[in-house]
Amino acid sequence: WFGGEKLGSMRGTLRFVEMATDYWTSPMQHRLDDITNPLTRRTDHVGLLAAVMEMTPSVVPYAHGETLLPLTYYWIPRVIWPGKPEARLGNVWAKWYGFLDPGDTVTSFNLPWLVEFYLNFGVYGVLICMFLTGGIFFLVERLFARAQDEIVPFCAGLGICLTLWYAESNFALMWGNTPVKIIILLI
Repeated sequence: WFGGEKLGSMRGTLRFVEMATDYWTSPMQHRLDDITNPLTRRTDHVGLLAAVMEMTPSVVPYAHGETLLPLTYYWIPRVIWPGKPEARLGNVWAKWYGFLDPGDTVTSFNLPWLVEFYLNFGVYGVLICMFLTGGIFFLVERLFARAQDEIVPFCAGLGICLTLWYAESNFALMWGNTPVKIIILLI
């Protein structure tokens, strides 16, 4: 790709077919590893949690709720607050732990809720925050999703719950605009 060699359409196509043939005729385990290893790393919240637990607070101090503070203002529309801080936590937290290069200003590294709760408050933070999160889910589900006779509240609850169910991105990012959604749905 970066070899600097100029290939015409025909030679480029032949090279591609040759590479694809080599890949797909190689042993199956090699191909499965190429697919499953990156996928496993991407979805492995337990491995990420273990890495963060190993470094917190000995290398990286607890954040003491810093990553959750945006919950206080994420719900404010930019029309009202044009200078509202941008959501850059996906880049910032990964630099704290050395998962991203310090000069990288573009890449976003998802911060799962369990990891976020731990890096803020430790084990007790995970227990308390997950308990509170479960309580909020219970209330949202009770208020909206159980309205079996009423289709409008059910659809509203579904619209709210579906966006909250993504525990791979940081908590404030996923929950921050929920009050605005509820107000808009009520209107």
